Amino acid sequence: MMTLADKRLVSIITVCYNSAVTIDRTIKSVLAQNYDNIEYIIIDGASQDNTLERIENYQEEFRDKFNREIRIISEPDKGIYDAMNKGIQLAQGDFIGILNSDDAYMPEAVSKIISCATDDKLQVCYGGIRIFQKDTLESIVFLSHLFLEERMIAHPACFVTKKVYEKYGNFSTKYKSSSDYEFMLRISKKKDVVFNPVYEPVTDFYLGGKSTTCEGFLDKIYMLHDIGKMRTGEYLFKRMVLLFQQYYFIMQKNDMYLFIFLILTFILIIIKHIPNY
Repeated sequence: MMTLADKRLVSIITVCYNSAVTIDRTIKSVLAQNYDNIEYIIIDGASQDNTLERIENYQEEFRDKFNREIRIISEPDKGIYDAMNKGIQLAQGDFIGILNSDDAYMPEAVSKIISCATDDKLQVCYGGIRIFQKDTLESIVFLSHLFLEERMIAHPACFVTKKVYEKYGNFSTKYKSSSDYEFMLRISKKKDVVFNPVYEPVTDFYLGGKSTTCEGFLDKIYMLHDIGKMRTGEYLFKRMVLLFQQYYFIMQKNDMYLFIFLILTFILIIIKHIPNY
């Protein structure tokens, strides 16, 4: 039987800010893991609610189960990816998983991920997700790394060896909600990085985060254009569509002429950049 010393240490990082309403679900899912060599790091952005009090309530349970406390850092940050990078720097585990403060791991998530891991020093082990709207299960999704150019794999279901971060860098702080996608695109081109999929869900993902909003999609296409994955004409067109969707209901009630003016302005911009399309 494998002893604790034989098991790979897995670091789980949660970044949060004013997450008192949802943080319990996230912490409880870590406690519920059937894998016992886990380090849990929470990077809090100096929350103003009682998030920190709720986290502290679980310290005794973590000591009993994992023989270590939750490591808590609470200080202002420069955004979600700056906070994630702080956690990565602190992590001592062979693998690092990043779990949002409103999501939850399924009970066998870590053990399934470790079961699919190989001896490669540079690897990404990942699974699928169950998507929830509040408490209602909407769908079960698995996205393959073979199609990363078209769509990001489920980041809350990803575990990356720390050596990948050490060799190829952490998350860019240039983007607000798409730096995890930029990171995966970056390392997917490296021949020494191995992707190992688990073909079943390991994480419960709850809709409502920034990446699923119009602002998140705008940041994604900006990132893709910025790294050369999207041509200028396509970027401008998609940006125009997203902005129109965002402001449509306001404009139709207040100033249709402004709406028409913006349409014409974007058309002129696109025509100007047609040679770069």
